[in-house]
Amino acid sequence: MDWLYDLMRTLWDGGPVMIPIAVASVVALAAFLERVVALQRERVVPRGFVAKVSDHLARGEADEALALCEKRQVAIARILEVAIRVRGAPRQAMKERLEEVGRREAAALERFIPVVGIVASISPLLGLLGTVGGMIA
Repeated sequence: MDWLYDLMRTLWDGGPVMIPIAVASVVALAAFLERVVALQRERVVPRGFVAKVSDHLARGEADEALALCEKRQVAIARILEVAIRVRGAPRQAMKERLEEVGRREAAALERFIPVVGIVASISPLLGLLGTVGGMIA
């Protein structure tokens, strides 16, 4: 427990600005680790998944390809599912529907990225504020 005491002492010695800096660091680390876990390859584009779907489609087994996409809850499966469902529609309708789904999936993949950017913008300013406050004191 000495390490916890040392940590708290360091934060206290750093002045009142150290607390927001520490909180910002923890928030950024949490957002980073969440993205590392969420963006693992198997959670976005599993190995061999697109090849399996392509094989089913090449053999004319669209229903099996659709069932395979419905079974997997990953980004590429949701996009391919829409592509298979609208495969007979006019090109413009297909394009609009796929772009809509692609934007939705991209937004889900980019979740919490702005948090890291905000922390990266605010933390140096907090550090500068602490430095100036320390010089004044």
